[in-house]
Amino acid sequence: MKSVLVVIDSLGPGGAEKVLFTFLQHWNKEKYNITVVPIVDKGVYSSKIKAIENIYFSPIISSDNTFLKRLYNKILYKLIYQILPLKWVYSIFLPHHNDIEIAFCEGFVTKLLSYSTNKKSKKITWVHTDLVNNNWPLSIGVYKDFEEETISYKKFNTIIGVSDIVCNGFIKQFGIPNIKRVYNPLDRKVIELSSNKHSKKRTGKHQIISIGRLVYDKGFDLLIDAYCYLFNEGHDVELTILGEGSLRSDLEQKIRNNHQEKNIHLVGFKDNPYSYLSESDIFVCSSRYEGFSLAIAEAMIVGLPIVSTKCAGPVELLENGVYGMMVDCSAEGLADGLKKMIDDQEVNNHFREKSKIRGNMFSVEESVEITEKLFDE
Repeated sequence: MKSVLVVIDSLGPGGAEKVLFTFLQHWNKEKYNITVVPIVDKGVYSSKIKAIENIYFSPIISSDNTFLKRLYNKILYKLIYQILPLKWVYSIFLPHHNDIEIAFCEGFVTKLLSYSTNKKSKKITWVHTDLVNNNWPLSIGVYKDFEEETISYKKFNTIIGVSDIVCNGFIKQFGIPNIKRVYNPLDRKVIELSSNKHSKKRTGKHQIISIGRLVYDKGFDLLIDAYCYLFNEGHDVELTILGEGSLRSDLEQKIRNNHQEKNIHLVGFKDNPYSYLSESDIFVCSSRYEGFSLAIAEAMIVGLPIVSTKCAGPVELLENGVYGMMVDCSAEGLADGLKKMIDDQEVNNHFREKSKIRGNMFSVEESVEITEKLFDE
C-alpha cells in the first residue's frame, strides 16, 4: 500500500477544496493510505473530509477556540507563513516518509513541498487557475520573483492542470513540460440525485443563478451591474448567487445602492447547490479568471443553458461558444448575453440542449483513474 500525503492551506468553500473532497471520496483506500494535512483546520469541507472513512486528517493549526489555543494558533500561523524558513516548516510539521507528496493548490503549499527532504517521494502539485493571466502567488508575494517560482515547480515530478488551456499556458510561461491535464471530477449520480431536492418556491420570474467565492476574480460586481441593466429595461428577472467570500459586504452594499434587495440574493454556501441549479433558468459565469469552472460543469450536468465571460476555463469547457454563450468580461457583455438567452427561446433551447450534450463528458471515474495511474507510475 502506498502512503499519500495531501497538503492544502485550508478547507473553505472553494472549488479546489470541493475537488479535493470528491477525489478523497473516490481514491482507492485499499491501495493508498491517505493523510490530509491542512495548514489551518477551518472551512466547510473540514468536517466533510473528517467524515470520510480511512482518511487520516492531521491539521497543523487546529480549530480549538479556547483563549490560550487561539493565541498559540496565531503565533503558529506567523511562524509558518512569515517567519520560519520553509525547509524548517516541512521538517517540523509534515510527515516525512510518504511515497507520494501532493500540494493540492498553487501558492504556499506548492512552495512548501518544494522544500521536501524526502528524496524517495513522488511529488505532485495541482494548478487550478490560469497562471498566465492570474499569477496570484507571485502577485501577493508567495514568491519573491518569477525565477523562484519556476525553481519551485521544477522540484515536482508531475504538475496537474485542470484544463488544456491551463496546461498549455503553464508550459509557455515556465518552460516546464511535465504537466498533465486532469479535469475536475464530477460525480454525476450525486449531482442528479441532489438536483431533485427542492430548495425554494418558483416566483414566476426568470431565475438567473451563479456560484462561486465572493472574490474579485469571480466578477460578481459585474454580474450585479448586468442584472440592474436588465431590470431597468423591464425584464422580470431574479438573481441568486451561491457562495461566501471576502467581498460579501461590498456586494451587499452594491445591491442596497441599487435598491435590489428583493431581487438579488446572496444565499451563502450551500451543501446542495444542485437543487438551486435545477430550479433556475440560466447559469451565468461572470469570472475575470477561471482555470476550469467547476460550477459551469455542474450546471451543464443539470442541463442549464450557460452564459459565460471569455476566460481560460470556460472558453475550453464551452469550446469558445459551441456549448454555451460567450460574452465580453463586462457588465454590458453579460447583460447582452443574458437578454438574448431570456428573450429568444430558440437560443435558450439550443444552448440548453448543448449543455446536456457537453455535460456527458464529465466523469469522476476518468479523473480518478488518471490520477491513480500517476500515483502508480
